[in-house]
Amino acid sequence: MNILKQNIVIGIVILMSSSLIARETVLTNEEKAKLKLQLTEYFEELDLSEEQKPKFKEIVKKYALQMKTLKISDNRKFAKRRKFKSIKKSKNKEMKVLLNTEQYQVYKEKK
Repeated sequence: MNILKQNIVIGIVILMSSSLIARETVLTNEEKAKLKLQLTEYFEELDLSEEQKPKFKEIVKKYALQMKTLKISDNRKFAKRRKFKSIKKSKNKEMKVLLNTEQYQVYKEKK
């Protein structure tokens, strides 16, 4: 009976921790509003086509979630910095494929 109680407690702890992790990796309303404002500015400054806009938005959101996850992680400062650079490099690579040369130059300057 004692083992059953321990297993139940362990199960509850696992469920609670997984729900907390899932909640933290979703953008808050404030973060969504900030992201929407940034996207609007990018759309105007980069003069994105209607075809580029959803792809651009998808890339930005994907990497915003990765950055948020990195920010709340327990990694050490050096590991976070290294991961940050990796995320940034991947994002820039995807943007370079999506944007034309002129748009990419404006994108890099804005950052």
